[in-house]
Parts: sequence; C-alpha cells; structure tokens
Amino acid sequence: MIKKYHDKFGKDFYLEIQINKLEEQIKCNKFYRDVYEKIGIKPVLSIDYHYAYKDDWYIQYLLYVI
Repeated sequence: MIKKYHDKFGKDFYLEIQINKLEEQIKCNKFYRDVYEKIGIKPVLSIDYHYAYKDDWYIQYLLYVI
C-alpha cells in the first residue's frame, strides 16, 4: 500500500513517525524507517497532541503547520 501511494504522490508522500513510548508505535517507526531507507520516502516527525478545550484549536493548527 505504501508503494502504491508513493507511486501516486511521488515526492509529496511522507511517512509519519510519531515519537512516543507505545510499543506498537515503536514497531511501526522501525518498519517505516526500513521502508523510507529502501524506497526513498521522506519521513516526517510528529507528536500525538490533543487539546483540552474547544477554543484551543488554534494551538493544534499551529503544530500542524510547523
């Protein structure tokens, strides 16, 4: 599936690496690292951030654009 999307979107396709201590995420990050090294897909690092109050949506937006 990753190869299919990479073929479709080319250099505009990224793999998201989330930095946390979840065992499942650590496994995914290792798999993604192998994929982007083999195929040449660029990784993007992120954190899984959620806001507590509806009016704080702008902080979430800023994190996305950064």
